[in-house]
Amino acid sequence: MKKIKAKEKATDVVRLWQRLELRLKDGDDITVFITRVEDIRDDRFIVECPVRIKGKHPLEVGQTVEAFFNKQDAAYVFKAVIASIDSQKENMTTLQPISGLARTQRRKFVRIDISGDITYKVLDVSKREHGLIGIEKKGELLNISAGGILVVTAEKLNQGDHLLMNFRLKNSQNLENILGLVKRVDEQEGEYIVGIEFLVKEQLLETFPPDLAELLPPDIGYFNDELQKVIIQFVYKQQVQLRKKGKLQESL
Repeated sequence: MKKIKAKEKATDVVRLWQRLELRLKDGDDITVFITRVEDIRDDRFIVECPVRIKGKHPLEVGQTVEAFFNKQDAAYVFKAVIASIDSQKENMTTLQPISGLARTQRRKFVRIDISGDITYKVLDVSKREHGLIGIEKKGELLNISAGGILVVTAEKLNQGDHLLMNFRLKNSQNLENILGLVKRVDEQEGEYIVGIEFLVKEQLLETFPPDLAELLPPDIGYFNDELQKVIIQFVYKQQVQLRKKGKLQESL
């Protein structure tokens, strides 16, 4: 594992699709946004439209934010200026780093415990002649965050598996054909605890050749702005309710 040096440039460390938490301070008020890196050019980050999950202030050009992100070894933060917000491209936002990296306390991302059923199919490139989609299987939802879900399955999945998933959020809409990537698998008493990350389209195309990607269902649900807002709004509403009850949990 590469050790990240103090004050190293953010653009040398942060990778495409890295999840960033942006914190905007205005006096004692802090507004928090979640986003992902879409492109890196000219020592700047182009990120998808940041979604506000806490606070009341909007992002504006010229503001300074703190950008937090996690790596396997530690959590890091750097300061950046909002260089531009492109209203013609779904409010894609450009961040201009103005400091080096600094280690910080690992950010805790809110995970909401939920219960419910999930169905999933494994994408298998080795079965091209028979179709990429495997047999539908069932699992149980444990919790959800802005970036992924934790489920229990009877069948063993492997780290790196791509899944098509269907599940429903409590008092919300059905989410169908959502693309996910298995990030970790832990066996417990004959069952498997599986951590799954929601994927954006470009992440799939990095793994699947274009001709194989074209065989996927046309209604496949990538982790785009619309899906992100649905999930973050759900998490936020549940978070408010749990805080009122004093039962809010946070997870690394």
